[in-house]
Amino acid sequence: MNRIYTIMSMMAIVVTALGHSKLDAPSQLIATQYQLYKYHPDKCVAFPVSNIDLSNVSRGNIQASAFITLASGVSLSRIESMGLDVSCQEDGMAIVNGDLEDIIKLSETNLVVDVSLSRDLQPMLNTARVVSGVNDIHGGSAPLPQAYRGAGVICGIYDRGIDANHINFMNTDMSATRVKRLWSATGATGGFIEYATPERIASFTTDNRNATHGTHTMGCMVGAFNMASNTSKGISTRYAYVSDNNTGETSVSRTLKVPFYGMAPESDIVIACGSFANTNIVKGVGKIVDYAQSVGQPAVVNLSIGSITGPHDGTDYVSRYLTKYGENVIICIAAGNDGNKNMSITHDCTAADNEVKTFIPAGETAGIIDIWASDERPVTITTVIYDLNTNQTVYQHTISNSTEKAVTIATENYTADGYIHDKNFDKAFSQSYIQLSAGANGVNNRYNISYNFQLSPNMDSNSDNRFVAGIIVRGQDGQRVDMVTSSNNDNYNAEFTSNGVNGWTAGSPQFSINSLACAPNTVVVGAYTTKTQWGTLNGATSHYTDLNYTYNEIAPFSSYGKLVDGRELPHILAPGAAIISSYSSYYVSSAGLGDKNLSAEVEYNGKKHYWAREQGTSMSCPIVAGSIALWLQADPHLNVEDAIEYLGKSANKIDGVGDFSKSLAWGTGQLNAFEGLKLVIANSNSVNNIDVDDNEPLINVVNDTYEVYVPNADNVSVTIYNIAGQPIIRKTASSETLVISTDCLLTGVYILSVDNTNTTRRILVR
Repeated sequence: MNRIYTIMSMMAIVVTALGHSKLDAPSQLIATQYQLYKYHPDKCVAFPVSNIDLSNVSRGNIQASAFITLASGVSLSRIESMGLDVSCQEDGMAIVNGDLEDIIKLSETNLVVDVSLSRDLQPMLNTARVVSGVNDIHGGSAPLPQAYRGAGVICGIYDRGIDANHINFMNTDMSATRVKRLWSATGATGGFIEYATPERIASFTTDNRNATHGTHTMGCMVGAFNMASNTSKGISTRYAYVSDNNTGETSVSRTLKVPFYGMAPESDIVIACGSFANTNIVKGVGKIVDYAQSVGQPAVVNLSIGSITGPHDGTDYVSRYLTKYGENVIICIAAGNDGNKNMSITHDCTAADNEVKTFIPAGETAGIIDIWASDERPVTITTVIYDLNTNQTVYQHTISNSTEKAVTIATENYTADGYIHDKNFDKAFSQSYIQLSAGANGVNNRYNISYNFQLSPNMDSNSDNRFVAGIIVRGQDGQRVDMVTSSNNDNYNAEFTSNGVNGWTAGSPQFSINSLACAPNTVVVGAYTTKTQWGTLNGATSHYTDLNYTYNEIAPFSSYGKLVDGRELPHILAPGAAIISSYSSYYVSSAGLGDKNLSAEVEYNGKKHYWAREQGTSMSCPIVAGSIALWLQADPHLNVEDAIEYLGKSANKIDGVGDFSKSLAWGTGQLNAFEGLKLVIANSNSVNNIDVDDNEPLINVVNDTYEVYVPNADNVSVTIYNIAGQPIIRKTASSETLVISTDCLLTGVYILSVDNTNTTRRILVR
């Protein structure tokens, strides 16, 4: 009875204190729990969902913001006299920023008639963090020993359209940039300019004013800005959110925190950027790997780039380099964005069934068809012009062996020596050509045919597109033949089609996987949908019109494939639709973008920073890369094989997955970074390990104390290093046993080394 009376008395005190409060109902809930915890921090308080971290009460003043309605005749100076920042006055309303305690005190005065504490809604990249479990990791949810936000880990990237001085890439307190090194390619030939100091990095503008891809993907991986307008800090913010998922109404807030930060907001950032020439990519990634090794930090590298064409087996040059680099860093590669295109055909040839026939789409088009056999035996290709009205072939040219130079079939306007001309080709097309080359590849010994085309209908004799180009491919018994097509112009359709002709084959997305993603020793990431609508700063709500964008289903563009060596890709899916992340301010200016295009804007130190929506495996890939950075914070020695294993074991599995193509596209399921981190911690060396070996020292652990025993030693010396390789603690004892405490160390992963032996252990300080 006494215990009940005490609790009721305590509640009465709180209710009395808030009895005349002007707080609205949700804010009262927050304030009540705050005061309960403040006065009794030893109690387990049920904190409401809030953007205010009430659990930090014991560590100092909690900062918050709120809407207020002023009482009649009250001036803003009266509010400011209470130590609060005031902004955005409009029709008797204003926004206050300051200590939560001061806002509660304000609510108990007659200066206001209403107070509403800010609260989080559900914007797009925030959703990606929630569904992937990353918010739980950032918060250190049980059973994690601590919060993980990427500290001590390098997140590297090669991309273009980089705004390295975007506010999203600064420390969370905006005291400094997190970019530690930047290399900008000077062109397509591999030259780079290095930016190695904070001053030099601050002087960098962008590698490409007409692109923002790299700024967006970097934001997904490492973005850190998560603040609201704050006049004392010189920050002015706006962001659009869909306030009601049922009505789709968009509101624009200046008071709620901009929530579009990334997976590893405390990681170090290393950038290589510029031209997408494959030599640049190799050199740029190499620079990132070398830098990570030079400073002794674990690293993950994101590559949201790739190629439709290629052998798709990891034997192209870039893939081979990446496979090598993957021995020292974890590389994540986007699966590709062709999962909704009929751009591939795969055929297992037999003696009785060795032929594939398909058409290039009618109309103006251009692109490349890349054909690979599973071995070195020649594949025959026949180029045809087919009359859809008569179902007859009116022209054909066959290549059955390796070529010493490209074969060109062209319309009469192309007059180079050696070109093949035919009146039926001219009747079908004008200003057009087809070029072919064939032979066994010298690296992988697989027969390859490259088929380039640029076709425009002859409007005098083919205005109805009755004449179309097609190819007939004949392999040999036991060969597998893979064919992919890629347009070199986004306005062109280069997908394979049957045109409804019997015996001809339409393409499918079943081998749509990015060829670069086929590099062994890398993590390959597809995409699924977590949002189908988003708000913009003009107050409008946008949404996908394609009904294939369905919540919790695979994104329609997400690529996949089963390789000739049997590997199935991607490994994992992550959110990749309607993802809002940082935009390059240079691109926004160059493209003339405005409120109708953008979802958030922050002004700070005279520069405006922007966020906007994109979709693609380019976005899902850095979400996985940033999540792996959190894992590397827990275990700096995590390798790519372990990462792939933990991604698969922890993935959210999909019920009801039916046909082969869909199950293949899903990989092992949806990213669950939280469950994956639990596996990482469980399988890494930690303070709970006891190592026993007749030929090695014995290390025993009790709480924060390590007892090191070296049999028959005259003395024992132990050094503890941080993950950058710097010695933090060194101690020596003149006996066989040494006791060393880690209670003075910050939470994190360290290396304990028993000097003059081969014994080192990763230790986790909690």
